[in-house]
Amino acid sequence: MGAKIKIRLGDTFDDPSDLIILPCSTAGTITNFVRNYLLKYNIPMPKPNIKLGSLIIQPFSGGQITRFVGFGVSVHSMTSTAEAISQIGMQIGSFTITEPSVKLIAAPLLGAGAGGLRSEIVIKQLQQGFLSRAHPESTLTINILHESVFGRVVQNLKAIEEDTKSDILIQGNRRLQVFLCHSSEDKEPVRDLYGRLSFDGMMPWFDEESLLPGQDWSQEIRKAVNASDIVIVCLSRNAVRKKGYIQKEITHALDVAEEQPEGTIFLIPLKLEECDVPERLSRWHWVNYYDEKGYGTLLRALKHRSNELNVSYGQEVLYGKADDLIFYEKPDIFK
Repeated sequence: MGAKIKIRLGDTFDDPSDLIILPCSTAGTITNFVRNYLLKYNIPMPKPNIKLGSLIIQPFSGGQITRFVGFGVSVHSMTSTAEAISQIGMQIGSFTITEPSVKLIAAPLLGAGAGGLRSEIVIKQLQQGFLSRAHPESTLTINILHESVFGRVVQNLKAIEEDTKSDILIQGNRRLQVFLCHSSEDKEPVRDLYGRLSFDGMMPWFDEESLLPGQDWSQEIRKAVNASDIVIVCLSRNAVRKKGYIQKEITHALDVAEEQPEGTIFLIPLKLEECDVPERLSRWHWVNYYDEKGYGTLLRALKHRSNELNVSYGQEVLYGKADDLIFYEKPDIFK
């Protein structure tokens, strides 16, 4: 049957397993929730100065609950990345090969708390990383503490499964390129938008994720705008008042927009909160992202643009093949 992923409502320590994964930061810090377990089972604290995406595994001698404990380094300076979670998933999978007696692994939603990643992104990255390396008889159980989060995640993943079965919205050979223009003060909501767009199969350009150390950020941003299929200008009260590089980004995006054929959807003002739209952007209809239907409205515009370009829009395939099914415990939540 192959390795499996299971999503479970509950605590990582609820059931016995061969390996338990706990989250920590690159500085070796942990949450109070994790600290309680370390004290209860006399587990040593992780050491500081660890690379993001690392997995540190040690034997466990605190009883029958598990044989190994691992620290997944999933947060750096209150942020995380999908790549780091995927790397942790791959290392967990590799450990089931080097330690073939390890069949059952329990982990929480790494990077979804302090790291700010969407739960669905975490699950997808853990799944892809783990299944690419894991022993075919192993199972990774991802535990979700809160019932409301569990219900939402299951509904979203099942919706993706249904869309995948019917090949809804899958076109072309490349994904829609979306540039996220924003103020530095609005990182948190834009990070959420980046995660949602990535999860829905697009390729958003977000400086925090897309810029590499040592790159000329001014030059790279201009190149990214020029290469984009669509530019989303994220607006807030701070962004509207702020002078500086965001205004240069907007000016360059406006120049590129002027070169587009008439009627093309290329530039979308997106209000993160109630605020005024700058006069030079007022000719374009904006989206109120903070409204309940705001993200859905944005997706309709992106779908329209993808149809014009015959490029991919929509959710990525979550399940690589029939053997890679995700199982759910407590299924009554979504019946």
